[in-house]
Formats: sequence, C-alpha cells, structure tokens
Amino acid sequence: PYKQGKLSLGSRKGRTGKPKTQTPVLVLVEAGNFAAGNVYLQVVEKSTYETITEVVSEHVDEGDHHFKTDGAQSNYAIRYMGHHLDARVCSGPLSLEHLPILNQVVGLLKRMLFGTYHGVSARYLPRYIQEFAFRFNRRENETCLFESTLRACLFSVQMTYAESKL
Repeated sequence: PYKQGKLSLGSRKGRTGKPKTQTPVLVLVEAGNFAAGNVYLQVVEKSTYETITEVVSEHVDEGDHHFKTDGAQSNYAIRYMGHHLDARVCSGPLSLEHLPILNQVVGLLKRMLFGTYHGVSARYLPRYIQEFAFRFNRRENETCLFESTLRACLFSVQMTYAESKL
C-alpha cells in the first residue's frame, strides 16, 4: 500500500518581504502496520495527471494497490490506472488523521532541509531529496550502510566539477 501526497517547500516570506517561490515535490510513501516503509520523492514542475501517471507507473509494482491522497483532481489518475484511491480534501488536523505516515515523512524532510541546511534553493532541491530518500530507505540496515557506501564509491563513474553543476 502506498500513500501519495504533494509537498511545496519555500512557502515562507523571505527577509525582504518577497514571497519565495514554491517547488512542488511528489511524495510516495510505502505504508504498512502503522509505519513507513520505503519512500520516493521527486521534484515536479506541476502536479498533473500525466506526471502522476508517469511516476506511479515507473515506481509502483504491477498489481492492485491502495493509495491515500489529498483531494487534488490530478490524483484521480491513480484510480484510472486500476489502483484503489482514498482521496479526501483535508488540511491541518484532518490531514494528520488521514495521512499520518506521509505527514511524518514530510516533517522529517522539512526538519532536514530547514534544520540542517537552513533551506535550499530549487536548483539543488532534487539532490537533497535524493539524499533524504537514500538515508530514509536504508535507516533499518545500519550494518550494511558502510559496505554499500564503499561499494558505491568504488564502482561509480567519476564526475567532473563541470558535470556536477546543474
């Protein structure tokens, strides 16, 4: 079972009083037994029917899954893909009741972005959310973390400084 939601980061006003631009992030959280499993996050330009269809078909196994979402119209793409959809328009306390695991994951992501890094630009946001997903998905197997990191360093293709710029 998956829970899907959207997150917009950067909604506060800057020090100059100008509103910061928001970057929508599509969030898929595997949920079971009142705990979060794996998570997938992707920065999207807009949360459209096509975007959601593409992301869900690429990252969710074949079969019949149950999704809980907010009531955004574009989320109904999930139902047309053959999955069960529990979509409710909710915010605030109702959102905490309907999507508790998703809210925990988003809270941890925001804590990392605003607590550790004190905010990030939209340019580098995809890299930060990839790091968060990597750490979150491997939080249970700490014993293998060193080995998998070492393996990734040894067998990865070298990147130049020019390639690292977006």
